[in-house]
Amino acid sequence: GYLGNQTSHAHQGGNNMKKSTPSPGKPQPLRNQIEQLFCTRDMLHTNEVFKLVPAADRSKQKTLSFIQEVAVLVRGVWVIKSDIYFKNRFGTEEAKSKRAISSHILASKSSSTLLGNDSESYPWEEMTNQTVRKCAVRDLVLSQFCKVKGGRVTQKNISSLVKVQTQTLREVFTSVATPNKLSRVWSLKSKDDKSFCDRNSSIAKTEGKRWQLREFRALIALGVDSEKAKEYVTGNNHYMEW
Repeated sequence: GYLGNQTSHAHQGGNNMKKSTPSPGKPQPLRNQIEQLFCTRDMLHTNEVFKLVPAADRSKQKTLSFIQEVAVLVRGVWVIKSDIYFKNRFGTEEAKSKRAISSHILASKSSSTLLGNDSESYPWEEMTNQTVRKCAVRDLVLSQFCKVKGGRVTQKNISSLVKVQTQTLREVFTSVATPNKLSRVWSLKSKDDKSFCDRNSSIAKTEGKRWQLREFRALIALGVDSEKAKEYVTGNNHYMEW
C-alpha cells in the first residue's frame, strides 16, 4: 500500500466482551457518569449526553471537558476513545516488565513528540502490543471518517495505508459504521452533527489537532516509517471535512 508495512493479526474477542456496570449506592461523580454512558453507548451526540446525564446541565463547560477526556469528535458526534473502548470490553492487561515490546510500539509510544505534543498517548502500562494495535486500527478507521468528504469510507481507504487482516478491519468498521452493501461504502452509525462544530468552532479545531496526533501515532504503531507517517498526516490534515 501507499504507506506499506504490516500489522500482526488482532485478537478476536467477540465472545469475551464485557460491559462495565455502575456501582450501586450514592451517585457517581460527573466524569464517571459520562464515561459509563459512553461505555454503554459507544457513540453519542452532545445533546444526548446532556439528556442522559442530568447533572450535566449544571456545568456545560465541565461536561464538555469531561466528554473530551473519554471520547473523540467524529463528524460532530462523540465516539468513545479506543483505549477506553477496548479496556471496557476486555479488561486491563497489566504489562510485565519483562514482556517484549515490539519496535513499532516503542516507536509509537514516543512518536507524538515528533509533532510537538504527547497528550494523545495510550495508557501503555495497561496495554499489550496486541491491544495497542487494535486501538491503532480503530483510530485509523475513525480518522478517515473525519477526513473523507461526505463521510463515506471504504476498507480500501485503510488498506492503502497499512496491511490489516480483512476480517479484523471489517470488525472495526462494523463497530462504528454501517455498510451500503451495493457500493461497499461505510457511513458512521450516528448521523453527522455539523451544527455542533459550527457552534463550537474552538472545540472542533482542538479535536482536529488531536486527530492529527492520534492518526500519526496509529500509523507508526502499525509499522509505518515515522517520516512517511508525518508526511501523510501533515499533508492530509483536514480532519473536519463535510
